[in-house]
Amino acid sequence: ASCNFRPARAALAGLAALLALLVSGGARAGDPAGQAADLRSENQALASESQQALLELYALESRLRQTERRVAALEARSAELEREHEDARIRLEVAKDNMAAAHAHLGARLRQLYVEGDVDPLAVLLGAESLDEALSALDGLNRLAEQDTRIIDELTTAQAELEAALARLEERRAELQTALADAKAARASLVRARAQQSSYLAGLRRRQELNRSQIDAVAQQAAQSEERSEDLSPALPPAPPPVSGQKMVVSST
Repeated sequence: ASCNFRPARAALAGLAALLALLVSGGARAGDPAGQAADLRSENQALASESQQALLELYALESRLRQTERRVAALEARSAELEREHEDARIRLEVAKDNMAAAHAHLGARLRQLYVEGDVDPLAVLLGAESLDEALSALDGLNRLAEQDTRIIDELTTAQAELEAALARLEERRAELQTALADAKAARASLVRARAQQSSYLAGLRRRQELNRSQIDAVAQQAAQSEERSEDLSPALPPAPPPVSGQKMVVSST
């Protein structure tokens, strides 16, 4: 979050530095050497700030790469979970169809035994030649009914397990979707922060380049001023040549 506010803080700092430079520039309007020194001093500060901004940009890019890898992993897991969910849903539908078929089969058997009158337990008992035969016949009927009941119980258990598995998959899918949405939001935030940091760093470099241009201009202006000063300086008259062949005459009165 601090990276998001750094460009704004630095912009304010840069504005303050610019105002200070303008003030000092006004005070040093006739001092090109002083102006150049101020510009070089500001460029040193800008170079330090640019280095720090570059390091923060590298850190943002590293975090962005990590987040992109996490998004890719979550998307792959989400696709895998969707396949598992679809497979469980299909198996549950098959189990429901099997359950419906088993119930229909049991209902048909019960109707055949007790409603349509094909088999009457009392008739079985009365028609048996012995008690063992009657018990065997009744046991057969019971075994058929127990078999159908066991099949239905097994299908009921399988259906319950599939429904529980499907519910767990749906819960995991919801959690994964939330994690994926958070990861994508973090990625978008990092992309924005990287763009802001890149723009901020480019601004620092532009200011450094502008200062270098101003330093060159000030140096050129100083050189031109020096040339004009030399042109405007008054030339001294040449010294008179020494007088040769003359003797000083001293007269006495």
